[in-house]
Amino acid sequence: MDVELLSSDQPFSGFLRISRHSFRYRKQDGHWSNSLTREVCKRAPAVAVLPYHPESDSVMLLEQFRLPAWLAGMDGWQIEVVAGIIEDQQNEEQTALRESREEAGLEISALWSINRVLPSPGGCDEVISFILAASTHRARTDFTVWRKRTRISGPSWCPSKRPIKCSREVR
Repeated sequence: MDVELLSSDQPFSGFLRISRHSFRYRKQDGHWSNSLTREVCKRAPAVAVLPYHPESDSVMLLEQFRLPAWLAGMDGWQIEVVAGIIEDQQNEEQTALRESREEAGLEISALWSINRVLPSPGGCDEVISFILAASTHRARTDFTVWRKRTRISGPSWCPSKRPIKCSREVR
């Protein structure tokens, strides 16, 4: 696809960065579009890890407070998999291992890449790599982790055949 970038700037930089771009692109009929301006939320790449314990055939879910969910009128305490931003000098696998230890106290014996996606490609450049991780043991579920001043409630192991029902029971 042909794209002509006409201008770019970065009007905001904080926890998130916002860039603004004026561009046009060649449409499917071969003609050029009119000039468009769009803002893009700039995010570092991240991993989302689904810890799996083969001996008990269970997966782990965490509960964390997320301000955007609360602002959207949802419950701020979200049921999630282990996840984190890929830091400088780390790759997806190293980040998956680090986050599994930090967020859930897990040691991982094997990792399998599932997919890489842009969850909101119309407005954000964040790429999330989904990874399945085999845990060598079932971590304690009776602890709370404080990481960067954010409370992460203790993990819950859920039978792999019913994680949706289990996620509701975690609450």
